[in-house]
Amino acid sequence: MPRKGDNIHKRPDGRWEGRYPLFYKEDKTIHYGSVYAKTYKEAKRKLEAARQNHPFLYHRDVTRCETFHALVLLYLEDARQSLKESSYVLYRRRCERHILPALGDVKCTALTPDRLFDFLENKRRTECFSDNMVGGLRATLGAILRYGFTHRYIEYIEIPRLKKSEKRTDPAVISEEDCARVNRYLEDHAGLRSLGIRLCFATGMRLGEICALKRSDIHLDRGTLQISSTMGRIQDTDPASDRRTKVVITSPKTAHSRREIPIPGRLLDELERLDMEPDAYLLTGESGRYCEPRRMAAYFSRALTASGAAHYRFHSIRHTFATRSVAMGFDTKILSEILGHASVAFTMSHYVHPSMAEKRKMLDDLAAVCLQTDGQENGRPADRA
Repeated sequence: MPRKGDNIHKRPDGRWEGRYPLFYKEDKTIHYGSVYAKTYKEAKRKLEAARQNHPFLYHRDVTRCETFHALVLLYLEDARQSLKESSYVLYRRRCERHILPALGDVKCTALTPDRLFDFLENKRRTECFSDNMVGGLRATLGAILRYGFTHRYIEYIEIPRLKKSEKRTDPAVISEEDCARVNRYLEDHAGLRSLGIRLCFATGMRLGEICALKRSDIHLDRGTLQISSTMGRIQDTDPASDRRTKVVITSPKTAHSRREIPIPGRLLDELERLDMEPDAYLLTGESGRYCEPRRMAAYFSRALTASGAAHYRFHSIRHTFATRSVAMGFDTKILSEILGHASVAFTMSHYVHPSMAEKRKMLDDLAAVCLQTDGQENGRPADRA
């Protein structure tokens, strides 16, 4: 079995491959060399020999980063300039709340894959962190270590991958009955925010995207809307500010999130009747006033309660859109592009949650074909009683 931090894995062809760093490329990423063997033990022996014969040559500047706390501070100083503000605030919060209290006093020379693995595993087992939260901490640690390695403060350290927990809770998909209830309520209580929620039901838009949507993003001549911005509330890190948080409007996180979505005809008719300036926000009808995400989420929560539906998060609308689309035979590539995902695999594994009724119907339809005898279709046992 591979050990934590060995950077050895089994290939599809049955061989074991070990990887070791060789040199920096022009884009400051690392070029790796590989060794191959029939067994893990042999691969580890070859890997140790390769690391000795091909040392990664650089001069470490340990004077600035004696402790991990010092390295984190240097990384955050650099990240403030290179990351989006929302991403920087997220990484900084992870460092301040979780990473530094546990690892800040550790000397950089004492950092090992086992120590990092134990830190992440402890967060999951002792503090009941979800796989997503542990994955976020691992990503932040990886960014810090890559920064330290690239700037020659520390040696190369491979962060082990944790096995995903067996317990998995899928985001709730809004039932068809509750969808009907809340949409009837939204139609009866017509308004810009109600229209915005119905637009999310019909297109799978994110909460931050609908809040940042402006009239100029809606192209009535083409019958489409353009996703070019997103809105969120983040921690205000300005020392001179007396606010704890602030609202920011930025470009979407990835290129795939910047997309153009067709507008269903029913909603297109309603959008055509709107009279507002091009730079006005859709949810308020005004250019200087927006409806921030937490207010929009609160409005959705009140609509659920007033309509008699169960409670759901706003993001459940997006999961519901994806799940219903697949159930109706939607092309998965088109669905992935509409949602703004990088791959179909991510859409199907994270956003599609078929119900037991849908699984039963699919198997019943298949059994009607596969189990028929003499041209007669087979129904369920209850149907043949």
